[in-house]
Amino acid sequence: MSLHLRLAPDQDDREFVTLIADRGQVRMIAKVARPVIEDAFPDADYARDRLALVERNVDVLARVVQEKVAVGDYRRSGDDVWVHIDPRDLVGLKLK
Repeated sequence: MSLHLRLAPDQDDREFVTLIADRGQVRMIAKVARPVIEDAFPDADYARDRLALVERNVDVLARVVQEKVAVGDYRRSGDDVWVHIDPRDLVGLKLK
């Protein structure tokens, strides 16, 4: 079953881009930190392009999140599952 991540509506914290997906009662929350995005796209203007860069790559990030959850690399808080994506998670992946 594929994970349908989307940008969270509230993106006030400029140090992260937050993605969410809902599976029944469970909300999956993935955070991509600023250094991860800047490392993956060194020529981009982070402040201007961060949401577009993540949204263009949401399918790749969804696979990363699924893999991390499958191996237990997440934190749970109530019904929420929190996944942090770091630079190692993107090594070898083709990002656009």
